Amino acid sequence: MILPYNLPEIAFYLEVPIKPRFGSLSSDAHFATLTGSRKPVINPTPYQKSVAVGTILGDSYFTSRKYLQVEHSTQQASYVEWKHSVFTNVAGKISDVSRVHPKTGVDSTSKRFYTNKSFQDLEPLFYKTEGGERRKVIPPGIGDLLDPVSLATWYMDDGGKAQNTPKGAYINVSSFSEPKRELLRDSVNTVFGLKTRLHKAGGNNQWNIYVPAESYDKFKEIVSPTVSQVPGMLYKIEG
Repeated sequence: MILPYNLPEIAFYLEVPIKPRFGSLSSDAHFATLTGSRKPVINPTPYQKSVAVGTILGDSYFTSRKYLQVEHSTQQASYVEWKHSVFTNVAGKISDVSRVHPKTGVDSTSKRFYTNKSFQDLEPLFYKTEGGERRKVIPPGIGDLLDPVSLATWYMDDGGKAQNTPKGAYINVSSFSEPKRELLRDSVNTVFGLKTRLHKAGGNNQWNIYVPAESYDKFKEIVSPTVSQVPGMLYKIEG
């Protein structure tokens, strides 16, 4: 099986490009266009770094070559376009991707792009290799990396409005260990003066950082300036 973009570490599912935009999938030129690696590696602006931190906490990840991958479903195309506009001077083009889940056979489509190595200093903070396995971690000093922009980006990636109350929100943290979930909750509370708590959400070890009514208005005030820039994400702060 030949994987698109010659990046086997991203192959969680079988991937087939819908519209190959860059010519030969195996060419060096294609890889450079895909990752933006022809663009100069720069020191990111504080705003770019904050968005990067938020999306690393959420759905994005670093490849083994230290390119940051950003990908969301086609239904969230406007969100991908917003991130791409933030990273435009360090990012390759947006590509269309189709996946076939190997177990269910269900098709899905998404939008994806890669940055160049301008964010490589963040990679060793968020990734460790133990026992031959590379995995995402939370750095002990995560609080120093949090600000309103990173919190809002993280919320747009992995959060939403609470279902049973108009004043409640959550950010999913199921992929992290219990100590790291507690670190994230404590860091959010300390940095932003909120009173969030960890909340078990259903089965299969699902956990959220839950923003209760007493902290919701303040949370909304913190994240709204960033969320309001993405029309497709307004539903996460409206109502």
